[in-house]
Parts: sequence; C-alpha cells; structure tokens
Amino acid sequence: RSVIEEKTNRVIEVLLSSVTPRELMVGKILAMSALVVLQAVVWVGGGLLILNRGAALLEVAEFSFPPGFVFWAIGFLVLGYLLFASAMAAAGAIATNAREGGQITWLLVIPLMPTLMFGALFAENPDSPLVVALSLFPFSAPSAMVTRLAVAQVPLWQILVSLAGLAATTYLFVVLSARFFRAGNLLSGESFSWRRLATGWR
Repeated sequence: RSVIEEKTNRVIEVLLSSVTPRELMVGKILAMSALVVLQAVVWVGGGLLILNRGAALLEVAEFSFPPGFVFWAIGFLVLGYLLFASAMAAAGAIATNAREGGQITWLLVIPLMPTLMFGALFAENPDSPLVVALSLFPFSAPSAMVTRLAVAQVPLWQILVSLAGLAATTYLFVVLSARFFRAGNLLSGESFSWRRLATGWR
C-alpha cells in the first residue's frame, strides 16, 4: 500500500531523483521492519504481563515459553516478515492501485491459513506429517514452526532446516523484488496483470 500510494501521489518520482530503486526498496522494508519489531515487543511483553498477572490472581502456575522459544521465534518473525514484505513490495511496484495490488495478496495469505485451520492438530499431534510439512515449507514456516515450538519440543534439525529454507527463500525474493523495483515498473501506468508479474523481474 505504501508503494502504491507513493506512485499515485507521484512522490515516487521525487524519491527516484535522489536514490536508486533498489535503495528505495531496501529503505522501505527496513523501516517497516523496525516498526514490526517494536510492535512484536509490545504485543509479546504485554501478553506475558497479562498472562502472568492473571495467573497470580487465579493462583495458578505462571505462563512461560519453552527454553529457546523467543530466540527462534524472533528469527522466524524477521525472516518471515522480510519474505512477505519483499513480495508485497514487488506487487506494489507493478500495480497501479490498491485494488490491483490486492489480487496477489490472497496468494501470499493462503500458506498462513493451515496453521489456523489445523490449530487443534498442532496442539494434539505436533509431530504429524502434515504439521511437520507445514513447518518446513518456507511460506508457512513463520506461523507453523513457531506454533510447534510453543506447544512441543521440536527436533533441532527440523528447526535448522526450516530456518535455512526460509532464509534462502527470503534472499531469493529480496533479489527478485529488487528487480521489480525499477523505474520502468514504478513509473509505468500499465494495469496489473499476471503476465507482468511473471516477467517484471527480468
């Protein structure tokens, strides 16, 4: 939305007179990443405070994450955000308005849905083949693996394989989105199309 708004208001033309498209993309993603980290700290910190305060009032055991959870969760959060942010930025670079950019959003949201759809399975059988597959697939790993880590002990090799696959996919999409972020795409008035999405990185 940020990229499309700047294109619509012609702000992008002013920015491109001072920086390269790649510098603009990296700057936007890093700035938004800082906001995401700040939000995560507030949400997680506030959530833990509320849970522990509620536990004290109800005289039950305080809530705590498994050892190492926060460390791994931050890694998946950062890489997952960079993956989806770079893909969204690429879509914004070739879309002329928010409605057109929204055509690709649902494709990126679909891999995150199974974690919600099979939430009970994650809690009851976190080592089932479906759950393991979802936690290893790069596009669903940010939500699926973190959910598994919160409810069960996950083998270290699975965490490392999932993190490595996510890191490689994130790097690939950052490189591809940098190719989308060119003056020809950013300043083009052409309507969004799947053909442009498939060929815009060349």
